[in-house]
Amino acid sequence: MSDTLTIDQAVDIVTDGGVGADSPPEREENAALEGAEISDGDQPSGEEAAETPADTQEGDVEAPATVVEAPTFWSAEGKALFATLTPEAQAAILAEENGVKQLTAKKLEGTAAEKKAAKAERDKFAQLTGRMAEAAERAETTFASRWAGITPEGWSALAQQDPNKYTALKAQFDAEQHATQQAKAARAEAESTQHADWLSEQAEKLQTLCPALVDPVHGEKNLRELSDWLIKEGVDPEDLPRVDAVQMTLARKAMLYDLGVAKLQQPRQPPATKPGLKPSGSESSTLQQRSSANAMARLNKSGSIDDAVDAILSRK
Repeated sequence: MSDTLTIDQAVDIVTDGGVGADSPPEREENAALEGAEISDGDQPSGEEAAETPADTQEGDVEAPATVVEAPTFWSAEGKALFATLTPEAQAAILAEENGVKQLTAKKLEGTAAEKKAAKAERDKFAQLTGRMAEAAERAETTFASRWAGITPEGWSALAQQDPNKYTALKAQFDAEQHATQQAKAARAEAESTQHADWLSEQAEKLQTLCPALVDPVHGEKNLRELSDWLIKEGVDPEDLPRVDAVQMTLARKAMLYDLGVAKLQQPRQPPATKPGLKPSGSESSTLQQRSSANAMARLNKSGSIDDAVDAILSRK
């Protein structure tokens, strides 16, 4: 076969791109790849895609803001007004509320601790008072049993018969007598202090149970009237300092009841009238109604038992 190219072959080679050019199918594949590279170049790079904000995509929805509730113990009007405030104002108000709660809780905790400590001290003092009373009683019993048989005459006779023995025994007697007296004085002082604390506690209870007995103006008078009534009813005067607040409250209610019954049992004297000015039945009825209304008004205002008795009597 001859290597010499014909004119037709040379034309074909020049037209197709030279010797060794790709076959038609290969050229089509390369063209497709080149087209793909050009198409990829039109797309945004990785950095450009990262810079694209996510919230600009269609379909995204913003998260709802957190709703801040007003304190539960506020009124409906206060809660409605709180809801209209800005978040900053709401946060400031809630911070103040939390501060007040913490301060209140701290004060309550301190008050409870103080009451607990005071009760512990009272209990401790009561135990000490009891032990002191027992010690004083033992000292008195021992002293009385040891020295009860010695009379002044016996001391004189012993001094004449045996001065040395008299001196020793008299010194022992004086020492034991002094110790017994000190024990009795300590017991009396402890019991007095304990009773004073007890009376203070009862007075505090009366502020709630029966304020009339501790009233700054009429309390002393009311207490004296109650004491007289209790003695009249048979209570030993020496037992009055040991009547507690509950017993005093019940006793005063019983006293006022007895006084009210006694008033109802007394015959009522007709009011004195001037000659020729006899009130008519309607006028008398009006005066009684006005008196009853005034008594009820005082009762509604004070709520005291005394005014209640007056209101009952005004209707008779």
